Amino acid sequence: MRGMPNAFRRRAAVKPRRVIDACVLIASLMRDIPGCAQYLAGLTVQHHGYITHALLGEVWYGTVNHVRDAFVRQRLYQYVDGLFAEQRLHMLPLVRVSPELVGSFRTLLPFLSEDDALHLAEARTHGFSDFVTTDEELTAPRNALRLSELGIRIFDPTRIS
Repeated sequence: MRGMPNAFRRRAAVKPRRVIDACVLIASLMRDIPGCAQYLAGLTVQHHGYITHALLGEVWYGTVNHVRDAFVRQRLYQYVDGLFAEQRLHMLPLVRVSPELVGSFRTLLPFLSEDDALHLAEARTHGFSDFVTTDEELTAPRNALRLSELGIRIFDPTRIS
């Protein structure tokens, strides 16, 4: 039965695939928010974790601009590198994101930042419907409900049991 996938591969195929927001990576190491670190530690066990180039850029940009301690910055770089090395986090390829799709997110949530609209549109373009974030603009129940109208489910790792 060489062509039959084993039980591990069958389970892996049905695990949720979630795009991880930059704030979750930063919060897992930089701030005292245990839910983020616990969530990332469980990647590959419970979920598949993905990140876009733009989101990873936000991690590095935020780190360079807000963390003055070089040792702490180095720890974050090593931490994120370890997530990739352990295959807990996977990089999505670059894609062209439709300006109309970005606009649809901005229309639905007028106060949504252009960056967040772009991240959500990029996740949709890749075929993802799950987005993990601690961003209060996205996790607010009313906004999460509105985003579900566009096929995006918001998960807050500090509230996931």
